Amino acid sequence: MTFAMALVLGTFGVIAIVLGLACFLLYSIGLGVFERGLKEGGEAHGARAKNAVWKIGNLFLGRERAQKQIAADNPEANTRSFLRTRMRIGLMAALAGLIVVIASFFTNH
Repeated sequence: MTFAMALVLGTFGVIAIVLGLACFLLYSIGLGVFERGLKEGGEAHGARAKNAVWKIGNLFLGRERAQKQIAADNPEANTRSFLRTRMRIGLMAALAGLIVVIASFFTNH
C-alpha cells in the first residue's frame, strides 16, 4: 500500500513540475513578445503599450483581460506585472511538485 501511495504522489509531483514549468515558459515567452512589441512601435507611449497588449492579447491574456489591461491607468506596467505574477505562479507550482516528489520517497515507514 505504501508503494502505491508513493507512486501516486510521485506521479502527481511530476505532473505538477511539468505543468508549472510549462506555465513559466509560456508566460516568459509572452513577456518577451510584449517587450518586443513595446520596442517596435513608433507611436506615442500610450498607443505603443496598447498595441503591445493586443499583440499578446489572445494567447497569453485572453480578449477580456486584454481589454481590462488597456483600460487601466498604466497598461504597460499592469501587463508586465500580470505576466511576471503568472510566471511566479508557474515556478511555485513546479517547486510544490518537486516537494511532493521528494516526499513520495519518504512514504515507507
